[in-house]
Amino acid sequence: MNDKDIAEYHKLINKLNKKKEEKTMKLFVYGSLKEGYALDYVLKRSKKIGNYITEAKGFMMTGFWFPYVTRKENSEYKIKSIVYRSFISLVCRHS
Repeated sequence: MNDKDIAEYHKLINKLNKKKEEKTMKLFVYGSLKEGYALDYVLKRSKKIGNYITEAKGFMMTGFWFPYVTRKENSEYKIKSIVYRSFISLVCRHS
């Protein structure tokens, strides 16, 4: 390969990576989806961006089989999470 071919190759790779990036989403996960917890295998093919804690307080996590986060006035709690870049496509189905 000559220098021109190498430059074209790098241009093509950058273009493909950009398209790949556009088809991903960032996921803010907490609870059992976090690394080391029961459902972490779901995101094994995703790229971990980092560990985060919300700046704001005022949250509450509730629910047993399906935990969720809500705002709660006067709460001192922040949410500890992991952010992933994922190729997961979320589909909602109605019965």
